[in-house]
Amino acid sequence: TIEDLFGPFEVMAFNNAYEQHKNKFVENNIVNLKGKISIRENDKPSIILEDIEEWNAMEEGPKFENETRRLFLRFDLQNKELVKKVQEILKRYDGKIPVKVRCASTGAAMLFKEKVDGSDALLNELLGLIDEKSIILQ
Repeated sequence: TIEDLFGPFEVMAFNNAYEQHKNKFVENNIVNLKGKISIRENDKPSIILEDIEEWNAMEEGPKFENETRRLFLRFDLQNKELVKKVQEILKRYDGKIPVKVRCASTGAAMLFKEKVDGSDALLNELLGLIDEKSIILQ
């Protein structure tokens, strides 16, 4: 079981993947995962592990080939005034990073049309509106 900003989810590691990466399965270890999503009827979605790397805060940029950075936000999408303020901030920092948002009150997720540059200035402005734990730039 792995947990991110939005909650826990299951990761399946078949024999080869498990043997290759078993030393990285450590409680409270921060990792980047690469895998495929498995969705089966009457089951929660899970990830079939392809690769896992320990996260290093000193390194920047994507960990896996062809990976793009993403900004994840969690706040109440039903608060229309807050949504408007967040989108105004995002528009000022136009870039190539997609913005994925999860509603704190309903759990619904969506992709905003705005793409951002990921700058410290952007993150600082968002911190004025959203809790620090609800902003993740990967």
